[in-house]
Amino acid sequence: MFEFIKKLFAKEEEVPKEELKTDQLQEWFSSKTKEIFKELDTEISNTKDKISEIKEKTLTNLETLKTAQLQNPKIPFRAIQMMEGNRDAYIRKIEIFLKQIVIDNEYNKVLEFCNSFGNTLNNLGSNTIKQYQIMQEFFSNESRAVAENIKEFDNQIKELRKNIEEKNISKINEISERVISLNNQIKQKSTLSQDMTDLENSSSKLNNLKETFTKNIQNLKNSEDYSKFNKLKEEKEETQKEFSNNNSRLSQSFSVLETALKKYQRLAFENQKLIEDYLKDPITTILNDKELKIISILEKLSSSAANNEIELKDRKKEKTIEEIKTLTKDFFESFIAKHNNLKNKLLEIKEKIENNQTNKDIEKSQTDLNKTNEDIINCNTKISKTKEELSKINIEEIKKQLEKELNELLKVNLSLD
Repeated sequence: MFEFIKKLFAKEEEVPKEELKTDQLQEWFSSKTKEIFKELDTEISNTKDKISEIKEKTLTNLETLKTAQLQNPKIPFRAIQMMEGNRDAYIRKIEIFLKQIVIDNEYNKVLEFCNSFGNTLNNLGSNTIKQYQIMQEFFSNESRAVAENIKEFDNQIKELRKNIEEKNISKINEISERVISLNNQIKQKSTLSQDMTDLENSSSKLNNLKETFTKNIQNLKNSEDYSKFNKLKEEKEETQKEFSNNNSRLSQSFSVLETALKKYQRLAFENQKLIEDYLKDPITTILNDKELKIISILEKLSSSAANNEIELKDRKKEKTIEEIKTLTKDFFESFIAKHNNLKNKLLEIKEKIENNQTNKDIEKSQTDLNKTNEDIINCNTKISKTKEELSKINIEEIKKQLEKELNELLKVNLSLD
């Protein structure tokens, strides 16, 4: 009684505290669980030996059952046939059952086998119950001996499962995997942290580069040479407008004459091809008409229109004759000269624009700036993704949970650094 009261009021023995670095945890855990696995290996080995012994006894008992003779020789022949058929079926099913009893060396597979053995026994029972009942009528002792062997298998497997469960092998394996996972996550976090540092440095450099390109472009645009470039662009626009207006004037004149020229073309056999060219493209044709044959053609057209040699409505005839009066030799020569001058001027301005070094420098800097902006966007995307991945790895929380489970499993007082 005194000893009981003494134990009741005695303080629980304090477990000494162990401090451990995370990179030492895997080796520490292996050493702590080594003895558990050693004991379990011994138990599994002993169980295998016992299973082998029971198998031998069962095979011996099956052979005894197989050769057993009936005590009552006066049993009807039909009943003997029925007995022999059921005996053969029962022995065959037990032999198949014996082949299924194979214990692996891997702990998880051993536990899986132990957990499923109950179903295997139930299936055997439901498949052999009829044959066993018949064997009990004819060979009760022999069939009972086989049944007792099967019961021994069940006891051994249950005992093995109990030992595995008591040693928390599943929990040990689970924690072992989590220890490995913790080390991997620590490495992953270290890698991601370094990636983040590199990305932030790259982002800083890219933003400095962007600022440099932006300032450079602005300085170039403020230069005198770029001012000249812009004036050239304005001059080109004005010259192009003047060039287009000059061409438009000639095109409009031939548009007015189009109906009359088409009708006159049928009469002007020797000039049909030239008239067709003027109708399609008067500007190109006038530039190639070195002798200005069009003047003679238009004079004849005017005469034919006035003499009603071609059929035109009065208003159209008047407009045709009036328009031809404006298309003099001086007009065509002036058009050609102005066309060529403006064309040459445009080519000259274009060449100056293309050769403007400041604009080339701006375009180069702008290309570099665009590429840098793309790089900044890509870099920022990678930074966001890396931050997100880092936020998912909570090493301290994982360590805290592992500490708790290790202390409960191994009855220690562990603190992870």
